Amino acid sequence: MPANKARGEVDLTLGGDTYTIRPSFDRIANIEGQVGGILPFLERLQTNRWTVTELVTVVQCMMRGQSDGPKPKEVPDLMLQAEDGVISFVGPVAEFLTNCVTGGRKEPKDEGNGKVAA
Repeated sequence: MPANKARGEVDLTLGGDTYTIRPSFDRIANIEGQVGGILPFLERLQTNRWTVTELVTVVQCMMRGQSDGPKPKEVPDLMLQAEDGVISFVGPVAEFLTNCVTGGRKEPKDEGNGKVAA
């Protein structure tokens, strides 16, 4: 079943198998603990200042909790074996991290008139 974009899900293909990954607090906390925060890492992705080790680590965190997924120690080799190599994971990782901080919405939700209640 393809990812439900309204839930912030993304599809991630490793070793020829596609996994649907949904943002969760545990995944967010694991990623932040490993790469020093989602927003700084997103900035590094956007400015091509990321390392392969960071990207692999984030994918390992994304895959945690996938009962049918590969073990964390298998992820690096699976990423290296991807048709376009590790660079092919930048897009899905950036989309996932963006969804983590926006709830999957592309535009901010209108919460009213922007004024603080008196």
